Amino acid sequence: MLIAAGIEVVNDWIVTHLLPISVEGFSDSNSQFAQYGPKASLLTVIFTEVLVNAIKHAIPGAIEPIALSWCEGQEETIFSCINPSSRESRSREASKGSGRGHKFLGLITGHLQGRFDADVFRDMSRVSITLPSSAMKGDAK
Repeated sequence: MLIAAGIEVVNDWIVTHLLPISVEGFSDSNSQFAQYGPKASLLTVIFTEVLVNAIKHAIPGAIEPIALSWCEGQEETIFSCINPSSRESRSREASKGSGRGHKFLGLITGHLQGRFDADVFRDMSRVSITLPSSAMKGDAK
């Protein structure tokens, strides 16, 4: 089975079956990547790690959406996720993490001369990945 699902299709499914998500900036993006190319594959890994963590740590039944944003600038591109979580939702047994995901994202962004920032100590958690624009150019076919 081969099904191409854009971000809108994935978002609709997640909103219907899990919790609300707001998506900003992706449709305005000028970035293009070859299907199954190295940059598209890398972004898939990054997005998956961030989104899985957001769902895992979200407040059950949250009304506030997980907010994903993509912002391209001249010098850098920023992907961020704000999660409707709380200290309590992040500390429940089913939600506890080892921190390896954040270490992994930090390692990836460091190799790309970018930054990984995480603020998970407030009621809403936020992660952002900042990559130099040069890392997002090319690879389109």
